[in-house]
Amino acid sequence: MEVDLGICLVDNKGSPACINCGDGKSVQYQAPGELLEAQFPISDATFNFERVLPPGTTPQRIQQDFLADAAANFLQKRQNTVVYTYGQKGLPKRQLFFGESADIGGNLTPKSGVLQHLVHQIFESGALGSSVIKFSGYCLGVSEAVTDLLNIDNASAVVADSIKEGPSISNLTRTQVGSYAQAVATLKSVAEVVEDEFADVLDETKGATDPFPPYNPCHTVFSILRYANEEAASDGSPEVNSINVVCLGDSERPPLCGINLDQLNKYEKTHKTHTAVVGILGAIRCNRLRIPFTKSKLTSLLKRAYNQEKNNPNNDENLPTKSFMFVYCFNDPAHAEESYHTLLTAKRIVNVMGGGGVGPASRDLSVEKWRLEQDIIELKDELTIAKAVHDYKPYIYDQPKVIQNIQEEELKRINQINKKREEARAKAQADMRLQAQREAQVIIEQEEKKSNSNLKELEEKLQQKLLTNLDLNAERDKKVKEFDKQLEKIKRKKQEEEDKAKKLQEEIRTIEDELNARNQAIAKAKEQLEVLNKDHARGREMILQGREETKEKRMQVYQQRRQQRQQWLKEIDETNTKVLEQIKLLSKERQATGAPDDGSEARTKKDIETLQKFIPELISIDEPNHEASDSIRKQLEEYYEAERKSLQKKMEDEAKRKQELEKAAEIYKGRINDHQNRIKKDQLQEALKKEKHLEGLIEQVIQYLEHGCRMTKIPNKGSARKRYFWISEDHKKILACEMDDMGAPLNRKRPSSTVYLKDIKHIYLGQYTAAFEHFSKDRKRDKSNPSDEIMDDDEGCFNPHPTQNITPQNVGKYFYRSFSFDLKKGKTLDIITETDSDFEAWIVALKRLLGTQSEWEKLQDAKKGKRADAAVEPPPGIDWGTQLEVSQKPGFEKLSQQEAKLCQANHITPTQYLNAKHEILHKARTAFVTVYDVRTLSSLDLPRSKEVYEYFLSKKMIPPPNPENSASDV
Repeated sequence: MEVDLGICLVDNKGSPACINCGDGKSVQYQAPGELLEAQFPISDATFNFERVLPPGTTPQRIQQDFLADAAANFLQKRQNTVVYTYGQKGLPKRQLFFGESADIGGNLTPKSGVLQHLVHQIFESGALGSSVIKFSGYCLGVSEAVTDLLNIDNASAVVADSIKEGPSISNLTRTQVGSYAQAVATLKSVAEVVEDEFADVLDETKGATDPFPPYNPCHTVFSILRYANEEAASDGSPEVNSINVVCLGDSERPPLCGINLDQLNKYEKTHKTHTAVVGILGAIRCNRLRIPFTKSKLTSLLKRAYNQEKNNPNNDENLPTKSFMFVYCFNDPAHAEESYHTLLTAKRIVNVMGGGGVGPASRDLSVEKWRLEQDIIELKDELTIAKAVHDYKPYIYDQPKVIQNIQEEELKRINQINKKREEARAKAQADMRLQAQREAQVIIEQEEKKSNSNLKELEEKLQQKLLTNLDLNAERDKKVKEFDKQLEKIKRKKQEEEDKAKKLQEEIRTIEDELNARNQAIAKAKEQLEVLNKDHARGREMILQGREETKEKRMQVYQQRRQQRQQWLKEIDETNTKVLEQIKLLSKERQATGAPDDGSEARTKKDIETLQKFIPELISIDEPNHEASDSIRKQLEEYYEAERKSLQKKMEDEAKRKQELEKAAEIYKGRINDHQNRIKKDQLQEALKKEKHLEGLIEQVIQYLEHGCRMTKIPNKGSARKRYFWISEDHKKILACEMDDMGAPLNRKRPSSTVYLKDIKHIYLGQYTAAFEHFSKDRKRDKSNPSDEIMDDDEGCFNPHPTQNITPQNVGKYFYRSFSFDLKKGKTLDIITETDSDFEAWIVALKRLLGTQSEWEKLQDAKKGKRADAAVEPPPGIDWGTQLEVSQKPGFEKLSQQEAKLCQANHITPTQYLNAKHEILHKARTAFVTVYDVRTLSSLDLPRSKEVYEYFLSKKMIPPPNPENSASDV
């Protein structure tokens, strides 16, 4: 990401200039004589910048010099652009960008607003394609309500704040623009709304004579949004990229700031936003790893423009955002004080080492101190005048006689006063002459002494100057060496980041190679599949062809068998004929011999006739014997009928047996259900006892904290000191007092400090506030990745030893015993407990007293008809300042994405979570699990146990111990 800075000087009605732009890259500041006479701390200064624009610079030149490529990058390269304008009241920081409503038209002029030039480039470039353009704009003040620039009657547009997602604007109008003419009409209406909203501050002469001139803290934001197509623009998808113009609120300090509380409140909130903007621009300019977007609502709303919004699919595809900061300031003596603040703010953006220092980034501390002293002097003068007027009594007030001619007496009194004044003036002039003569005589004597001084004294002075110069050179060399060391550290850090980036690129390249190898394997598998499909088709064709060949062979075999059978029948007939002929011959021979007939001949003939009858049927050529088939079929039917009757009888017996078994199973099932219901009821009663026991423990914890305990308070300045803290009996206050040498409270009836629970805005667990940052010496440590000394992979953050005396060197060791109260007045109370159990007790008690509940607890209370009595509505959040980095810890690869988020949000190590999960799921197989069981089975404290328990319930990994559901099951 890049940041370009432009300094724009503005003439003020021909007044002599005390600020000059020099060579176009520097600004020479010369404090006017009036400020120097009043002991203004800065006499002159030189500020070096990249570009300084002289007075009279037109919007067209700003667009050509800075934003010439913004439209092309917006349409073709998916790059976001954010433009900021900054300056005091009366400067044209809004008019030059939105344009004058009377001058906005279809034709471009050098005085047309920068936005009109950008819109002209977008619609006339021809690169819009299927993209859809929408406009949106709003004015963000110190309240939750915002002014919709595209629909002034839209009263529902508000800033909705969320702990997880951050602030966002709901119900804001987004107007789709299809042509340049439509866009110009929209810009004209927006310019009219801006002129109406800021009418009292666009011209600084308005209200100049009022004791409290008008002051407008509102920030104006106008966005040009691009969507990929019409569908994406209508279905609520986020825009692809955008161009954002942010006109920051007036930067000047209201006169006598602090007298008017309303202006003071607006001034503080506005400069908090200015400091946040300077912070993110300075962080981008210095290439810092972490950019502080959450310092104000405005910078949080711009996270999408910087591709930093969570779960936005366009973050990785868009180019890094380019930012522009245009700083406007008057160059006349009347505004010299505020112009110095403005130039110093711009200098802090371009400074390589960042803002730094004490006080806000948009104000100079020494000048602010001088201004407060001037305000005090002015107020004292006003009080003196008011007192003199109040105590004044006329001359005739105490006269004993009644004065008849009052006018004549008044003239006498006036003449006497004038006479005394003349005498006093003459006396003062004479005294002044005498004083001047004495001073002249003294000066003459001093000059004579100087002229009579000898050469030796001059040489001694010269030697002293040389020694002083040597000391200064040595000090300068020392500072140069320190700066070189810091620069070397920065270079080394940059090299480490580049090495990490190269390592990530190598890993990405390795992953891409593996992906290519997998794609090649998939392609090879596809080729093999195609070959197999072709082989399958070829095999099918061969099978069909084989079937045809088999059919032909069958026909051939059939013909051969037919011919063979015919041959067999023919041979049998021939054999029978031969046998009959032989029988006839034998019969003739027997008759000739006269042998008796034994019947063998007749039997042989009968057998041959039987063969001739049945052989054709047995050796069938064409058709089978139907009578034989009918006989066989009848025999088969009789056999199947007998088998069917036997099977039917067996089925009837089996049905009776089944009915008897079902009755016995119902009886057995009822007995098992009764046994299981008794077990469930016992387990439910046990779970309810544990919940009641846990409730009793929480009440005991609250009673313990009512008695109080010792804790260490971290101050904004100075050393840490131990105090005795306790909760009041009405549970509405947190009290603290001093302790004696034995650690007992000195006076509980008169506590030294009191914090009302209703004043608590948020509770941050850990060491994330400014007090911890200032107190600790190790400010560069990564709080999202604590060392093994602070957090163990198996035991988590458990520490059995009590807290020692807190010093800047060991304060980080007690990271997981620290918490901070963020109060509504902007202050914080930062505390470190004595033990882990005290930390757990305070967090549990505060959640109960403040009414902080999770979604599951709210649902259970609604089912039970309970209503939580919260001390604060809505209850303040209690969470860690940042998430824990668990991706490099053992066991991370075994976690799901949601389990990893749970461990990150609650600072639980993966090994600690997996051990707890194993124990809890094992116990859930045989009994109901409660928060008390999670606390006793794992190494987690009670708040973390409750988060893990609710996660298991939400994922239905364990059954809830719900009395209603359990009773209905029984």
